[in-house]
Amino acid sequence: MDIKKPYIIVFEGIDGSGKSTQINIVYELLKEKNVKLLREPGSTEIGDRLRDILKSQKLDPKTQTFLIEASRTHMIEKHLKGFDGIVLLDRYIYSTIAYQGYGFGIDINFLKALNDFAVDIYKPDIVFLFDIEPRAALARLNREKDVFENIEFLEKVREGYLALAREYNFYILDASKTKDEITDFITSILRQHRIF
Repeated sequence: MDIKKPYIIVFEGIDGSGKSTQINIVYELLKEKNVKLLREPGSTEIGDRLRDILKSQKLDPKTQTFLIEASRTHMIEKHLKGFDGIVLLDRYIYSTIAYQGYGFGIDINFLKALNDFAVDIYKPDIVFLFDIEPRAALARLNREKDVFENIEFLEKVREGYLALAREYNFYILDASKTKDEITDFITSILRQHRIF
């Protein structure tokens, strides 16, 4: 028996890169279709509680990792299983590798194995990486910085994302471009994949 798997489009990047702005624009363009907009961690009641804990408390990287994976598996159970539409995801498995792996130094292969266990068949079909210099990204944030936001750490995260982009063939966007330029690039890629 075939298991229904949604078409998963992931938007990755550090905070301030513009990924959340663009995922909302794409959602508006696709909302006539069978589409869900989700974010990690979050998208369920449990996930949102875990997100609050992760954003507000200075937890050790191992604890962060397991809370994120718990949120992820719960989101998959609630929203992805049995859904055969399009899922737009603000962060997914690569954030864990970039932040907890490249950023905090947890073993990359362990994190990949953990992600594989958590997501099972629910792997991304398209990944957009919003690449931006961390200083520029932080300057855009009009709020109090959270526990993940310092330049040195984000430099490591960015390098991790770029390494993952090469490994998994992400579409890399220059997130310093204008909002319209970025939207045009994303929609052109989605047209190539017959999403529009």
